[in-house]
Amino acid sequence: MSAKTSPAGGAAKAAGPASVPDERGRFGDFGGRYVPETLVYALDQLDEADAWARRAEELGSSDDADKEMLWRRVRAKVFARRGKHADGERLALEAVAIGDETDRLDAQGDAYADLAEVLLLAGRAEEAAAALERALERYERKGNIVSAQRARARLAELQDPAAR
Repeated sequence: MSAKTSPAGGAAKAAGPASVPDERGRFGDFGGRYVPETLVYALDQLDEADAWARRAEELGSSDDADKEMLWRRVRAKVFARRGKHADGERLALEAVAIGDETDRLDAQGDAYADLAEVLLLAGRAEEAAAALERALERYERKGNIVSAQRARARLAELQDPAAR
């Protein structure tokens, strides 16, 4: 195994040739794209998530809607977690706008779900619930049972003041 440098500047232990994206932003032979920025955000590694999202922004084509949405979604949540709510909301809304121009219902739902998280972090629970309802509608139209169930559960939490 060789050591490679992560976008945040630290050494990352390579799990093979797919530990760093190629020039198209793809990881490995299976074509998985933009994985690290979403996973490291979920692991609460904000600096690393932000670095991967910035790298994704630089890679690939600007007409790649998935890439353009994803880096914005990740950076939006990072900004919101850091208290930069206006910047987070701006990027989340840009991701939603890009998604709404596609026919990709799951991607649209994910963009609305991330907008909801950004709005909730800004203390705007009613607006967050409205964004989650839009996400849920898209997941249901797509038949994405898992994401729809997750959106319903989050909506139920938002509608129960004791859960907040």
